[in-house]
Amino acid sequence: MLYTASYEDLRRRDTPTIASSWAASSLATLTTHPIDVVKTRAQVSGTPARQVVAALLAKEGPGALLHGLGARLLTIVPGTCVSWFVYEHVKTKLQGG
Repeated sequence: MLYTASYEDLRRRDTPTIASSWAASSLATLTTHPIDVVKTRAQVSGTPARQVVAALLAKEGPGALLHGLGARLLTIVPGTCVSWFVYEHVKTKLQGG
């Protein structure tokens, strides 16, 4: 929801499709990444998420919640930019533009 709302808001401001999708997907990724780090560590260790968060913050500090963020951005953002570009192009063509 955050992703789509951000994208649509930027498009209403006449922001180009690529810039809108880049910003929206980056924002969504930055927002959800710490949750994914905790989820992954909890699944791998079999430890409840609360305990994972406590141990992670105590041993590695808050920065550990962002481990792997660069790789995740490089994986997600380009694909979403292409997807939104194709969507906008097809939508325009279907509407007779």
